[in-house]
Amino acid sequence: MLDCLESEPELRAADVLADAAALAVDLEWLGRRDLARALLDRYRDRTGENHPRSLEDFYCALAALRRCQLACRRLAAGETAAAREARVFAELAWARLRRGRVRLVLVGGQRGTGKSTLADGLAAAERWTVLRFDDVAAAWSPPPGRPEPAAGHRTPVDGVDAVHQELLRRAAAAALRRGESVVVDAPWNRHGQRLEAAEVARRVAADLVQLRCTAPPDLAATRVDPRRATPAGPAGPARLADSVSRGEPWPEARSIDTAATAADALRHARRAVV
Repeated sequence: MLDCLESEPELRAADVLADAAALAVDLEWLGRRDLARALLDRYRDRTGENHPRSLEDFYCALAALRRCQLACRRLAAGETAAAREARVFAELAWARLRRGRVRLVLVGGQRGTGKSTLADGLAAAERWTVLRFDDVAAAWSPPPGRPEPAAGHRTPVDGVDAVHQELLRRAAAAALRRGESVVVDAPWNRHGQRLEAAEVARRVAADLVQLRCTAPPDLAATRVDPRRATPAGPAGPARLADSVSRGEPWPEARSIDTAATAADALRHARRAVV
């Protein structure tokens, strides 16, 4: 009904999502990407499907390549007008394949640099999963025999590494193995933490993208929630600058300046990851 293939019975036996993707590609070819997105979203909602977005992109790319192949055959038969159609469908396939690559995105930086805002915005814009350091740290408990941190204290140094490891475990187990891209919002201050992330990305065949949020210390200080300041003193520019200086160099990361608007930072981040 959606992708008529009367002449090739073996191609009619496919995932229903593949048929829906074929119609979505036709809509994109007609310039209605909005309707293509609405179709696939409605299909997911009405059927109760929970397929990974990367599978959706794969089927769309496959449908676009088939249409490109048909256009090339017509072009070879002398139909010169088919050249544009072949080119557009090839570009659609390439765009879908790029979009469907599974990514592990590290969004790091000190408190007040806007990393959580950027991580949430990026995950929402790309429809990816987001995992947050603060959520895992809130439930973290030290190993037996080690005292709990005093009320109001942030996660101790050894606990910071443990939280990063737990975030990576969840990313690999809950999302990356299913073909879902994941954004991990955490400090990522240490080289060893980032090496572990690179190993996880390699193990699950995901692209590793590293983003480091930056902002002037005085601006970062105004963004920090005073309720989450450490007991050692208020979160001011000098304290934040000292925190930045303790972070190990991160040359692999793409720096995202969050001093301007959140929309500008998100735009730069999307260019870096897609």
